[in-house]
Amino acid sequence: MVKDGNREKLLRNWVFDYISPLDMMESGGLGEDYKLTGSVGLDGRAQQYSGIRQNVMRETVNLRLKKDDFRAQAYVRTTSEESGLMQPQHRFRVTAGWPMFQIGLGDLSPKYSQMILYGNRVRGAEMKFRAGNFAIKSIYGELRRGIDGMGYTVTGSNTDPFGIDYNTYNYDPGTYKRWLAAVRMGIGNPNGTQWGFTVMKVRDDTTSVANERPSELEQRLLDSLDVDVNYISTPKDNLVIGSDLRMQFDRKRVQVTAEAALSLYNANISERALGDLENVQDIIWVNQYFEPLPSEGLSGNSSDSDIKIGEVASSVIKNALSWQGKVRLRYFGHDVRTGYKFLNRSYVSLGNPSLANDDAGFYLYDRFRVWDNRLYLNAGYRNFHNNVQGNSETTLNRSEIIFGFNVYTGTTMPDVNFSFRQQLNENDGSLTEVITDTTAYNLGDPDGSEIFDDRSSSNTGSYGVGLSHRLMYMNTMNNLSLNYMVANRKDEYQDFGDSQTNLIGFNASTDYSHYAPLSSRLSFSQTSQASMNDLTELTYTILMVRVSYYMFNRTFVPYINPKITKGSGDYSLVFDDTVPTDLAGTPRLQKIDFNRFDLVGGFEWRFMQNHTVMGRASVSSYSENGEIEYFDGHTDPIDSDLIDRGDYSFMFSYMYKF
Repeated sequence: MVKDGNREKLLRNWVFDYISPLDMMESGGLGEDYKLTGSVGLDGRAQQYSGIRQNVMRETVNLRLKKDDFRAQAYVRTTSEESGLMQPQHRFRVTAGWPMFQIGLGDLSPKYSQMILYGNRVRGAEMKFRAGNFAIKSIYGELRRGIDGMGYTVTGSNTDPFGIDYNTYNYDPGTYKRWLAAVRMGIGNPNGTQWGFTVMKVRDDTTSVANERPSELEQRLLDSLDVDVNYISTPKDNLVIGSDLRMQFDRKRVQVTAEAALSLYNANISERALGDLENVQDIIWVNQYFEPLPSEGLSGNSSDSDIKIGEVASSVIKNALSWQGKVRLRYFGHDVRTGYKFLNRSYVSLGNPSLANDDAGFYLYDRFRVWDNRLYLNAGYRNFHNNVQGNSETTLNRSEIIFGFNVYTGTTMPDVNFSFRQQLNENDGSLTEVITDTTAYNLGDPDGSEIFDDRSSSNTGSYGVGLSHRLMYMNTMNNLSLNYMVANRKDEYQDFGDSQTNLIGFNASTDYSHYAPLSSRLSFSQTSQASMNDLTELTYTILMVRVSYYMFNRTFVPYINPKITKGSGDYSLVFDDTVPTDLAGTPRLQKIDFNRFDLVGGFEWRFMQNHTVMGRASVSSYSENGEIEYFDGHTDPIDSDLIDRGDYSFMFSYMYKF
């Protein structure tokens, strides 16, 4: 300990743990060289919400094996939610290897490149190899499995005034099996400078499903209803090639990342490839659905002579080549992050579908710590826009300014948090008058033209203030927090786009260990919202209390957790409160007035060191006085089915760790 003014500072704290070989064997070790740890779990849930009943069982097994530099892990989770009519719900994963070589099987989450393949679940096999400054990894598997589309007819009896049965045709669209293969090679020190190259191929297997069509009777019914049914999404093809450079200097205080990628994407490979490009359709499928095509495009009637490979290649580079760069600097108490990205309008990566294409811009953020790490200042700016190639008539610009600070005073005074955010979304649209009837327009008839307004501009400002304090009072330890947030949205061209939201919240956690093995938590929040030009005004209030009692040396903890929710206000169903004569009998407003009470209780029991059992039950009751108000002034009560829903939930789980 050293003195710093009136304060004492702990310079360094060292902790050493020693585990004898005998203790290791008793705690799950296999001899002196092996160590096996893991857990086995079982949990079940029965619930009903809004009349929908669901029973779910899940089982999990997690094993870890360690011997010298060798590591292995196996994870399995099975669930009763598994169904052949949906994507896999079971999960399994096995990984094993040494620092130089590893393999993985099952449900994997590869992170090869943020622009190409990043965190998407792949069910397959992966290999990783590293030798010095050379590294390579590859993966092959399914992004999704094939599911047949299903069509079926529902028949109702005597449901119309004439007592005639009716038929309706329903369908569940299927999905093609989508396989993925990717390879990433890296050269260099991962803790210094490393260059990487990534290739990813994704394609839907058109033979993986039976694309069912309706029967002749069902088709006639569909034709009579003028329904255009898509039984299955179109099969897709995607090839992405990219390279990245990552550099780190001065103990990672300087980090630089640059990445570029080229995407070739086809939204429908059910049509044949065109021209000489049929010879390379195993690599990339080019037809009239290929993206990006030359500016003049290709039609379904295009002949082989229409294919001009040079124009296609030029269009790909112009419209699909994308890049991004990031820099992080940590010096003199600053943590500065800046970056720029350019995602072209035709850039698509099925390995990271969360990327939004046709988007470009930059950001700059800084977090600055001073006052012995007790004060943090935050500031930042970002500006992005779409229409990166200028092909659309309008461009939407999105900018944001943020500022805030965090003050950590210790135990003497409350900690303070403040944040401010200003967002502006604005396009360069215009107000246009289009003449629809020249004669009427020349005579001054307002019906002779139409006004089209594609302008948009909204400005959202929000700020939040928070106080938190740890307080010892009457031999009880209390953690208190108070938060207040305001958000205002102003729309320049549409009055009903304005909105205002206010939120206030209070939390208090108290430990009564001096008097009894008891703790409590109180939470209160109220949210108010006004929108639709003040036609909608809603308020939601939530009060929650949780009391826990610790028994048997804190190994058995029962708790009770009641919660009250109240909603009130008006929810407008239209943008205008004037009364149209032809809609006098239609709803215009929903009056919200309900109370909900949730009674929740449960327990956690830890016994024999490695076993844990948890249980939880909740039941809900409603009191509803809401109404539907019509344009002519009369009201109807809310449907009773929305009131007496009988919601409940029961959960039980068991976990064994070794």
